[in-house]
Amino acid sequence: MKLLKQLKKGDAETIRRIRENKSKHEEINRFINASNGQEGASQKLTILELAILGDSADSKEVLEEVLQLPGLDVNHLDPEGDIPLNIALQRSKLGVEGVKMLLAHKDMKVNTQDRWKNTPLHVAIDQVDLGATKLLLAVDGIDINLKNSRRQPRGGVSTGDVTVLQMLENIPDKDSQRVAFQEAFDEIAKKPKAKPK
Repeated sequence: MKLLKQLKKGDAETIRRIRENKSKHEEINRFINASNGQEGASQKLTILELAILGDSADSKEVLEEVLQLPGLDVNHLDPEGDIPLNIALQRSKLGVEGVKMLLAHKDMKVNTQDRWKNTPLHVAIDQVDLGATKLLLAVDGIDINLKNSRRQPRGGVSTGDVTVLQMLENIPDKDSQRVAFQEAFDEIAKKPKAKPK
């Protein structure tokens, strides 16, 4: 299909024209959340994942266009067990900007877990991505107590604890940040929780 070819090329304008052509919506809806099954690929990617991982000069515009496609499931668990927001946090060249774009989608469920039960917050912390971690902590409804398959919560963290993250920004290398992150979150988790009134 033409949409898939344009995604691979990073052609945002053609994607916009296809999206706006109502007669193509049924055809688009048939495969919009399905894997593309590209030959020789180690992983089958959905349309949204192709847009997230794009590396053309128009990657941001391509992602904007794809996020407007009718019937798009931004929380779709792909055949590999990944969810789009976690893929963006791990491998997108768009960085925090791509994460913001995904979070802005009306159907985004920020607590969606991948097959390993990792939420986007788990991934942002594991990636030592301070910007994305702060962004996720600021989202209404973020559940900081969900555990992944390794039974690791990010327990006790609240938007009031963003000062811990700000302190960690001054640590120069990622390995030291990762250790400091874990120590800080372990310390926060030990704090007694305030009882609801």
